[in-house]
Amino acid sequence: MEHIKDLLNFNTNKKYKIIIIVLVIIIIFMQTGLSMTNKKIRILSENTKKLNEKIKDYQTASINNEVNNIDDLITSKTEEREEVGEAKSDFLNKKDILIDKFKEIGSLENKIYNENIIEGKKHLIFESINLEMTDNQITSAFKNITSEEFNIEIKENKLAESKFFKIYLIEKN
Repeated sequence: MEHIKDLLNFNTNKKYKIIIIVLVIIIIFMQTGLSMTNKKIRILSENTKKLNEKIKDYQTASINNEVNNIDDLITSKTEEREEVGEAKSDFLNKKDILIDKFKEIGSLENKIYNENIIEGKKHLIFESINLEMTDNQITSAFKNITSEEFNIEIKENKLAESKFFKIYLIEKN
């Protein structure tokens, strides 16, 4: 006990006094450092929880968007198919109208339409975007063929994104 009293007698032992003050200051700094790191750990764990919640929300939202995107994709594909079907039926209608015109004008020019002619001499007579020809164009097309029978071949081609048609007259050899 006497040794403790001697140690605590700061008036006589200045050396001990300085050591104790330094130790107290070190303990205070260490204590505040620990409390600060505990606060930082708590804040970081809260931030990670918030981020995990956001990730879960984002994942559920992205799954819902994927489902919606798939539905949109399916509906757009069916719409495209319908548009392609309409375009093909429109093409067939225009083709039939054009063939009828050729039959009419061909009969006036003493030419007979024969759809059985597949091979023969082909004459490119017209290129068109909308598959329409005037009567004068058709009449001048018949000047190129010499036989009495003919067939029509219409090929659909693409130039960039737009379609165009090549119309051939096939004459029997």
